Amino acid sequence: MGEKKIGELEQPYQKLESNKTLLMKLDETVAWSESRPILEKLHDKARKNKGATF
Repeated sequence: MGEKKIGELEQPYQKLESNKTLLMKLDETVAWSESRPILEKLHDKARKNKGATF
């Protein structure tokens, strides 16, 4: 694979900026501090159940 030119990098950077904006909106919308304990319980439960699966 050859090196990318500056013009070829512009589109991926624009997409990253677009996603950054969406993530910022999500961060403003979700009450992470309230959701974290619930998500941690679900994660722990899923991890414990995964070992017992056949």
